[in-house]
Amino acid sequence: MGVGCGTGASTEDEVASNATDVVARLLDDCDAFLFDCDGTLYHAGTLLPHVAESVKFLRDLGKKLFFVTNTSSRSREQLCAKLQGMGVPCEVHECVPSCVFTADYVKRMHPTAERVYVVGGQGVVDELVKVGISSSGGPEEDTKKFDEADFKRLAEEIGRERYDGVVVGWDTGLTYYKITKSSLVF
Repeated sequence: MGVGCGTGASTEDEVASNATDVVARLLDDCDAFLFDCDGTLYHAGTLLPHVAESVKFLRDLGKKLFFVTNTSSRSREQLCAKLQGMGVPCEVHECVPSCVFTADYVKRMHPTAERVYVVGGQGVVDELVKVGISSSGGPEEDTKKFDEADFKRLAEEIGRERYDGVVVGWDTGLTYYKITKSSLVF
């Protein structure tokens, strides 16, 4: 197991036998800490033991903190609210869900994109808006029903609208309607 921030590699035995020294060196050498959220800070909505105290300790030392997650369903603000609601002191700019990178990537790689169809959560929709890309789909279509008779109507509707692409993220409301619409947009 390696120790980061330029402190050099250490074996697990070295870490175990010199834990206090290793932690002190880590705290001395590192100015910023990135925490994965799901399963590391909390599990199934329950904060894991000593997380809030550890975050506060690092803040008191003047360390920069970032909270990252590969869950795209929450925006920065939603992730921050979730963490704060569990007692973790954090600021919006420190919270970085994967949809932040998705929105940035779409904007950089497709600078003329104005509108996309989203198969995903509200976080994806919110972060796309922040980079100037509007969308349809997302959670607003979670309850849309679809049958064969609707296919032609949907195809005609898509033909009248402009989409620059499809963005897919974590979608707990995934339906056949969304799959069909995204394939027509694409």
